[in-house]
Amino acid sequence: YEIYQCDWSSDVCSSDLIDWTIEKTGPAICTAGDTCEYTITVTNNNPGGPAFTGDLTLIEETVPTGLPIQMSSLADPDWDCIPANTDTECTGSDVFPPGIPIPITVIIDIPDDFTGTQLTNCVAIPDRPPACHTVEVVQPNLPPNINIEKIALAEECEAGSICPFAITITNTGGTFNGTLVFKDTITQPG
Repeated sequence: YEIYQCDWSSDVCSSDLIDWTIEKTGPAICTAGDTCEYTITVTNNNPGGPAFTGDLTLIEETVPTGLPIQMSSLADPDWDCIPANTDTECTGSDVFPPGIPIPITVIIDIPDDFTGTQLTNCVAIPDRPPACHTVEVVQPNLPPNINIEKIALAEECEAGSICPFAITITNTGGTFNGTLVFKDTITQPG
């Protein structure tokens, strides 16, 4: 990475000498075949110090790897993002005044054939801890696949007593929106 020098007398400082804070937020759910948008908030935590002006490199990593990434900020709407091994290096020019959070938008393209159920995206300034966010990925074209399982929680039940059961409902298909109604018929041994 490019090494910057800090010259406090001329109010010029490098990215590797600034106390940065980086946070990442995003939606709870994204859809395969669409984009997933995150917000990175970068803050220069040097009160009374100079603003950082220039190129800042952020390392983006997604799990699973290899998904196309775009970045933009108000000052630089087209950050340069280059895939490198399992991550992507994004560099953009911006001004980071002390104490003022600067939002950066990250857009990840999720392919139609995405087979996972989660996408984790992490971002870091080189040599600093990452900020991560995980979303659930749903398939838009799959119908719901609702399964209901009922098991007895007691081996035996006495007449007139309460007999406990556990009912588990799972959906292994697409998103289900609505009210689920099921019938639990009690039969008597005969």
